[in-house]
Amino acid sequence: MKLFKIAIVCFVSITIISSCRKISVDPELPAATQEGKNTFGCKVDGRIWEPKGSFSTPAFDLSYDPTWNGGTMSIKAYRSFKENPDINIVTKEFISISLGEVSKPGQYSFNTQDSLALGNYTMAVQDQTGITEITKVCYYDAAEDSRSGMLNITKLDMGRGIISGTFEFTLTKKNPITECNPVLKITEGRFDLKM
Repeated sequence: MKLFKIAIVCFVSITIISSCRKISVDPELPAATQEGKNTFGCKVDGRIWEPKGSFSTPAFDLSYDPTWNGGTMSIKAYRSFKENPDINIVTKEFISISLGEVSKPGQYSFNTQDSLALGNYTMAVQDQTGITEITKVCYYDAAEDSRSGMLNITKLDMGRGIISGTFEFTLTKKNPITECNPVLKITEGRFDLKM
């Protein structure tokens, strides 16, 4: 009987351990906080996007100058990854957001050509097998292509050096590139950065 109990305990333990290995954690966006946690995330055409730097490029960079143009903010986020670790094809993505005349929390529109809120997205696929060769580039420029959306600065604390907010914008290519979507949607964006 004692041997039977030990066998059952072992069986249950092995079942629990093997089922834990099968659990995969889906990526999640960082919480929309206002504490200077140095987080940034959004969805690009529905897929979760978070910065991932490399040895030569930081995951993100924030600059804020309260003396230029009534307060100027710029966020540049970078992500580099391989779809398949066995193939030497690297995808690099950049998202940048800039805003002028920002000195306090508030909502800022991406909607007009005169707007001081700009958002850009670039994606380049590189074959690094031999000499690095770019095989695909998609570039959306808020200054050239049409744009719409909203940037909401939820916290601008100069004393603690924190800038936080949420954003979403859509970029539509005026001259679509064959390999790229003519419309790019960035949604559920949030950042909580230290200056």
